[in-house]
Amino acid sequence: AFKDAICSRNNAINDMVDVSEAMINALKKLNNVYDAINDPTINVTENANVDEVTSN
Repeated sequence: AFKDAICSRNNAINDMVDVSEAMINALKKLNNVYDAINDPTINVTENANVDEVTSN
């Protein structure tokens, strides 16, 4: 029984590690989104103005 309890605890810890890794990866993806939003080389208004000029 003691060995089973240790194994169960170990499995629970491994599951928590997996969840933590998934959360870290999600945060990294979110960080990439914010980096893209804050990227000075991506100028949304400039692109919109170009589209307006070309459509005219």
